Order: sequence, then structure tokens, then C-alpha cells
Amino acid sequence: MKKIFSFVLALVATMALNATTYYFAGNANGWNNRSTAFSGEDGILTVQIAQLDGSFKIVADGGVDEWHPQYGLDKEGGVEGIELKGPKLTLKKAVDGAEEANIKDIKVLGLGDHEAYKDAVIKIDVNNPDEVTCLLIAGTKISTVDAYQIVGAYNDWTLETAAQFEDVSGTLTATIADFNGTFKLVMNRSWDNQWGTNGNGFGLNEDYAMVKDGGNVAFANPFAGYKNATLTLNFDPSGNPILKMTAGEFYVTEDNWYFPGGINDWKINETSIFTPVDGAAKPTFEFLAAEFSGEFKVVYGNWMVEFGANEDKVAYPVNEAVTMQWPAAGNASVEGEYQDVTITIVPNYEVTTVELTISTEATNLHNLSAAKKANKRIENGRIILYQGEARFDVLGNVVK
Repeated sequence: MKKIFSFVLALVATMALNATTYYFAGNANGWNNRSTAFSGEDGILTVQIAQLDGSFKIVADGGVDEWHPQYGLDKEGGVEGIELKGPKLTLKKAVDGAEEANIKDIKVLGLGDHEAYKDAVIKIDVNNPDEVTCLLIAGTKISTVDAYQIVGAYNDWTLETAAQFEDVSGTLTATIADFNGTFKLVMNRSWDNQWGTNGNGFGLNEDYAMVKDGGNVAFANPFAGYKNATLTLNFDPSGNPILKMTAGEFYVTEDNWYFPGGINDWKINETSIFTPVDGAAKPTFEFLAAEFSGEFKVVYGNWMVEFGANEDKVAYPVNEAVTMQWPAAGNASVEGEYQDVTITIVPNYEVTTVELTISTEATNLHNLSAAKKANKRIENGRIILYQGEARFDVLGNVVK
């Protein structure tokens, strides 16, 4: 019976161990205690840090708050930090603020001023949660003097994994396997120094002057993505950064098309999404509306890429193809009210336009809006609506 009980206790302990997630929290990730998790099995876990310097601690979930339990160095132990491929450190555990007063941060040793370890790998053994051990098993020493990175949609705007410019034959160069969406330039993996858009789109083989604290930079072609992109960074005489993409394989990104407008409270979600038309000779998408009126736009992915009218509130005809422009000067619209409408778009990904057709088999429904404001009379048992000399039935059809 004792053996069975001991086995159950061991099993419960193992399950509890496997259920615990351990996180890296330090200078390298802004001391975020839930963004950088260790992974592995059998109690041996590792994490890779793009640029490791400064100090850190290890935090385990499942405690009384988000910062406990945490692991650091014993203040009385005499050990200051961790060394690359150095001795294994046994960490001290703190389960609350009182115990935390007895531990200190783990310093990253072996680095000079403005140096860090690139692609550092930290390994921990958590088989005994009360005596976690820690090793720095890999990393390449790099200079961090005025280090610049590209951060953006391609890496979920994560500073830690942003592509860094390195000196390649005297030129600051960065490579991105799949460069898509908007982006910015930052320095030393911090939002304190950032550069963004100058109001123009970014493209291949063109110098792009970055603006301090500017907004997100978008590609000149809103549908563009680039495989194996190579970026170079230079500076003008005033020290302002000049970015250039010298290589990259263009491709059309995949995203949803939306039809936000007054009919769906201008929402970009499942209520406004276009459906691809199978078998069409060109990329074609449809949106069905039981009732349709008012203003609208066509959006690709998000509000950064919205197609509209050449000027605000241009009224588009029905059953006739029109061209929508990017960037949109204003909302498009239709006059009157329509039922059982099919909105069809055919995007041209190369010239960044959208051909739009608003189709309906119903006739004279555009008169219905005006007819509702007319005077009503009963003639031969049916309602007749008058507006001036025009006469309509309740469906908006002209009555002679």
C-alpha cells in the first residue's frame, strides 16, 4: 500500500512539474515576465535570446502572483552571474516578496561595455523546483554600439526577435526571410529611438529617408511581400537614417477582403468579409447584401489598405463596373436603397486598383428612398405614393 501511495505522490509531483511554465525576464526583453518561455522535456528546458546582456531572473507561473515563484542568485553566496559555457549555477527560490529580498539578479558576465551575446541559449534543470540550476550554453559576442533593428508585422512587432543590421564588408546589412506588412527602424531594441514613414511607400532598390518618430512604414504596393529581403542602412550628413531594400523576391500577400460601410457599422470582421469566387479567370471576390444603401469602402486586411472614391462620397452606379483607388480620398456611396445585391471586386495587384460592380436584378429600387417621403393616397384599394408628378407603389415601382 505504501508503494502505491508513493507512486501516486510521484505521479502527482511529475504532473505538477510538467504543468509549470518557466519564463526568462531581464534586460533583453524589457523584464517582461510572460513573453519568453523556456521549452523542453524531462525537466531540462532551454530558451534562445536574440541579444542577451545585462541581468535576468527566471519566473515560474502558478504562484501567488505573476512574479513568484522567481529564481535568482543568493545574495550571500558570492556568485555574481553567469558565464558563457561556465560553471552551472544553483539558483535560489523566492516564493514571495519577503524571500525575494534574499536573492539578486543574475548578471551576464564576460561582456564589455556595449557588448552582448547574439542568439544566446540558456539551459535550466527544473526537476527539483527548489534547486533549479542554470547554464549559458551558447552565444556569439557582438557589439551593441548604436545597433539598429527592423521591427514590424513580419515578426509581430517583437523587439527581441527584430532583424539586426550587421557590418557586412563595411555596409550595415540585415536580412529578413519573409518581409511583409508595415515596419519601423529602432535602435538598441528599444522604442526610445524609432524612425518611420516619410509619407511615401517603401519599395525595392529605392533610398528611403526615415523620419524620427514617424508612423509605420508601408510598402508602395499594399499587396507586396518580399522573400529573402536584403536591407542596407546608411546615414545622411545630418545623421538621419536612409533605408534601402537591395534584394527581395516579390509575392502577393494573402489576406482577407472586407466591405465595411453603413450597412455593417463599418466593421472589419466576419460580417463584412468577401468570399472568393471559384473558377474565375482573374482573382474575384463577392459580398452579398440583402439590403444595401449609403457609404462604404473596400479594405484589404486592415485599415492601412483601404480603397475608396477619388473624392469624398462619390455616388457609384449599379450594374456597372467602376475603379476604386488606393489610397482612398474618401468614402464611396450609392444613391437610394437596394435589395438582394451582389458586390463583386476584381483586384489588380500590380497597379493597386480594384474593379467594383454593384449588381442587382431589381429595378427602380433607387426610387424607393425618395418615394417614402412622398404623399400617400389609396387608389382602387392600393397605396399610391406621390412625389411631384411621379407616382410609385410601395415597392418603388413607377405607376403610370
